[in-house]
Amino acid sequence: MNSLNVVILFAHYSLYLCTQILSSNFDYNFDSLDINLMIGQSERGELFDLNTEVDFTWVSVSFYTSEKDDTITFVGNESLIIAEQNMKAQHYQGNIQLENTDVTLSDMHYYYIPEIIYDAFDSFPLAYQFKNEAFSFIHQYYNKGIINERSFGFVFNPTYNGTFYIGGIPEEIKKSNPDSISCKVNNRYSTWNCDLTEVRFNGDVYRNDMPAIFQTNINTIAAPKKF
Repeated sequence: MNSLNVVILFAHYSLYLCTQILSSNFDYNFDSLDINLMIGQSERGELFDLNTEVDFTWVSVSFYTSEKDDTITFVGNESLIIAEQNMKAQHYQGNIQLENTDVTLSDMHYYYIPEIIYDAFDSFPLAYQFKNEAFSFIHQYYNKGIINERSFGFVFNPTYNGTFYIGGIPEEIKKSNPDSISCKVNNRYSTWNCDLTEVRFNGDVYRNDMPAIFQTNINTIAAPKKF
């Protein structure tokens, strides 16, 4: 595949014939891919990291304030681990809409963190496995018959922005980029990963027994100290 023009990362939860695909623009900010969500009766979009490690949606106090939103329902107080910190969270259920789509999820679950978190950013969950699918946009779209395939993908353009697809990749894009490579996900982990047994570099072969984990909110390749 010619990566100078288009790069596609396509992740499958399962295989079905896809007839409807949702799409929204993403921006490249501070080494992460970000999209806009409209929460409740908020009149402005809130930026969220596309995060392939977390299995719940969460928003901080940076812009959104739950006290001014009478379209949501309070579920309860909980404790979450975010950026290796134990955070007090308020569990809500209500309307959330992905920007550039006309689809609103009226009973979407999310967490509101009533304090500023400096080393993590509001996150849109794209984990491989979810403890509670009520927090997963992709599973909710699928369960409501909005999409026919539990999958997502990214198409980048040369300016580092691009399009985030839910439910599949358009056929015309796949036809214009016919080359592909795939790897099997290890079900022992909640994140998207592959078994990487060796790396070849400058003629040398390096053995590895750690999983290769894919993450969309960092712009580096990191290796375990052991490796």
